[in-house]
Amino acid sequence: MVILGGSMHSWKLYSVNGKSIVALKEGMNWFAFFFGGAWAFFHRLYWQGAVGVLLAILLNGFLEFHPFLGLVLGLLVSSIYGFYANVWRGKSLLKKGYVNDQTLRAKSSRDAIVEYKRIVEGLSIGRGF
Repeated sequence: MVILGGSMHSWKLYSVNGKSIVALKEGMNWFAFFFGGAWAFFHRLYWQGAVGVLLAILLNGFLEFHPFLGLVLGLLVSSIYGFYANVWRGKSLLKKGYVNDQTLRAKSSRDAIVEYKRIVEGLSIGRGF
């Protein structure tokens, strides 16, 4: 697959029987970096969401007494959420019965899913299904 323009990313593809497909980008998740606990709750990662909201409340109070240290700790927490978000989501999908079938390079999650479907359909045709 040739894609002109833009950068290619590595995507882990999770599926249930090849039908319900989720593509998770390897690396930083900027939505999780900026929205932490809210992002986690949106993706039904309740434990990470509760911890994120609790830390946000604590750090908000901490900022009044030590602004610089509060900022550094806030960036640290945001970075942890950004870097681990897709790992947490992948583990959650595995617990729900998804299988990590494939890792592909593509420009977007949509392109990765289309490529995955093309590969799976090619395998099905080759096996006589």
